[in-house]
Amino acid sequence: MPGSLRDLALANGALVWTSGRDVWWLGDGGRGCLAKLATLPSGPSGTRSSARVAVAGDQLVEVTQTTRALSEAPQTFLVHDGFLYTTVFRGDTIYKVELATGRLGTFAKLPAQSGRYGISLAQHGELLFVASYGQRWLGELPFATGALRVIARGFATGPTALAVDDAHAYVYCESSRRSSGSLQSVVLATGKASVLATNLINSDGVLLDDAWLYLRTLARGAVQLVRVRADGSSGVELVESGLPAGARPVAADADAIYLDARGQIVRLDKQQLTARER
Repeated sequence: MPGSLRDLALANGALVWTSGRDVWWLGDGGRGCLAKLATLPSGPSGTRSSARVAVAGDQLVEVTQTTRALSEAPQTFLVHDGFLYTTVFRGDTIYKVELATGRLGTFAKLPAQSGRYGISLAQHGELLFVASYGQRWLGELPFATGALRVIARGFATGPTALAVDDAHAYVYCESSRRSSGSLQSVVLATGKASVLATNLINSDGVLLDDAWLYLRTLARGAVQLVRVRADGSSGVELVESGLPAGARPVAADADAIYLDARGQIVRLDKQQLTARER
């Protein structure tokens, strides 16, 4: 299967991802037969296009591509109630695309330089959450209005990943020469932040699955999958080591954790996981 795997997601019990302009499907939680769902048409003359996959719940898969309306290919995106919300690299705008018509509009203009080094998006209920890497803040926007409320500011390093539940946002802040990579829990109502875990290197993804938060980290050159309880009641546990380069947790169901590993898909059966203190 040529090209790089991207946008791995679970849709109605099947794994869906893209490679170049092709959209692939693997049923039964990655244990079924491989099938190609579609090939996206070539973009306008002189442009390159590649498929992107977004999933609404477990029913709808939408494919997007670079268009003349957007200055670049979508970087981060999510689907909610018939609309796709997306950003482009270095942009301070969150765009809103009506899936039924393809009509493009502006959902929100963020403060200047918010997107200079990238933006992370997440959703929970009727709220869209955004974390700015360059400006180091976390905010929420109701889907109904697009009005920004900044929840927390002043993270030690730039946020690169985000997950949300009813009461908290879980923010991964990148490791740097001055600061160890950390996973922080932010109370949505007050903006109060607490550190759940440190020394997490190059995680760039947070997967919330029931009571657990899964992340990758690097340790002596090896890629590890670790987890920590969302309520902060446990330390960091090592779930798996020796994973392929770039492997990061992206989805979970009742049976397994799925990782996108830059061209490979890793499936870890939950019944066979042996977590231990890191």
